[in-house]
Amino acid sequence: MKSNVLFASCVISLSFISVFAILSVLSFSRVRAQEKATCASEKRAWQQTDWAAVTNLYRIYASKLVSTNVPGYEEYRQPFRGGGVPSGYEIRSDYEGETVTAEGQLNLSFNRRTLTPYRIYNKKLIDFVNTNAVQKVPTLTMTEAVREAKRYLELIGIPLSSNVILTSCIFNDPYYKHSWTITWEPTAGGHAYDTVMEPYVQFVSVIFNERYGFLRFHMQDYWPLPKSTDVKLTREEALTKAERAAPLVFKTPMFRARNGHSDYKVRTVEEIALRVYLPNWALDPKRAVWIRDRPPTETRLCWMVHFVTVDVHTGKTGEHGNNPQYVWIYVDAVTGEIVGANFT
Repeated sequence: MKSNVLFASCVISLSFISVFAILSVLSFSRVRAQEKATCASEKRAWQQTDWAAVTNLYRIYASKLVSTNVPGYEEYRQPFRGGGVPSGYEIRSDYEGETVTAEGQLNLSFNRRTLTPYRIYNKKLIDFVNTNAVQKVPTLTMTEAVREAKRYLELIGIPLSSNVILTSCIFNDPYYKHSWTITWEPTAGGHAYDTVMEPYVQFVSVIFNERYGFLRFHMQDYWPLPKSTDVKLTREEALTKAERAAPLVFKTPMFRARNGHSDYKVRTVEEIALRVYLPNWALDPKRAVWIRDRPPTETRLCWMVHFVTVDVHTGKTGEHGNNPQYVWIYVDAVTGEIVGANFT
């Protein structure tokens, strides 16, 4: 009798546990389904918001930047054609922050949060001008060309800040034929920014054709200002520190991965100059940053010491493109720290 009662109790308990387990699974599944639905809804909302930003910015820039004499002008009066939501644009998160990029009648790239444009270019018109609009001699003076480029910046809504200086004024660039390319670069305390690592170079540029107008705008302006530009280290002191640090470059994992051996010496100083620099801490394995995937948080005013190297076995420099030809060492001009290095 007792065994029957015990057996019945066990059955009831197991049944209760089973029912509870089933209810728990159903409840969990329901919660997960709700979470997925919420995420999907939020994603659709973001997509709609991003797409609205794309189409609105296109409408503004097309009306301001596309001249009426541009071939196929009527196409630019139509709504943005880039594939729609969600395939008509892409979102990238890297050293520039979170960026929205879309390709249509005009190609656009802008900050997802602030809507600040980074790139605007008319690829179709660029291709047309490069192949059809033959003009080897400009009619504008350089002063007039710079003034016209500034006018385009005003139309885009990007006024030049007081620390930006004109660095180049080129007509008939090999990549943008028959057109003007005007470029400005930032400074801090009167010192230029470093330009060795090309993907991270800071600049503002405008390209336009005298007949057809605007072709391209490109801006990279995301470095913070250095906390101090008060130079305390002399040029000679920087050279001493840099020469001692240079052999360490040849021992870094990045250098070893790209070269057959590490038996090199520096033999010549090509340049020593003050530059605003984005520290990569290349000589510190725990802090080294060779590829940036987020916006930088600091810059330093540094002595950039540019060395030419030599292979100790062959006595040659840059042989067959396999050996490093240059090494750059960056010495903080305020603290004397070695805050970075680069090499070719």
